[in-house]
Amino acid sequence: VDTKSGRRFSPIQRVRLAKLGINPESKPDDLTDEEKRRFARLDIDPSTITWRRVVDINDRFLRGITVGQGPKEKGRTRETGFDIAVASEIMAVLALCTSLADMRERFGKMVVAQSKSGDAV
Repeated sequence: VDTKSGRRFSPIQRVRLAKLGINPESKPDDLTDEEKRRFARLDIDPSTITWRRVVDINDRFLRGITVGQGPKEKGRTRETGFDIAVASEIMAVLALCTSLADMRERFGKMVVAQSKSGDAV
């Protein structure tokens, strides 16, 4: 967020800073190069992605697929599949949340993968 007094982090960015163990009251210009790298990069390990793609139909042939086989994928293939939309974790949150703030908090707690260092993303 750009203000007259200088650049500042938005509330959601401050939550991410706190999760990373970085002082959430820091200004963007005060972060070290290592803190900037940790803040800006998720460093996801593709083999640990827990969320599968979701479609609004039930097709048995899509339950298990291999992605990344195209010529521009540079050999980054992985096994995954599709779930039906009503069975997704996001749909459960949408059904259970009581407010926008509650929804944001629940979405913020979801783990979608692990970083290459083993941290939850």
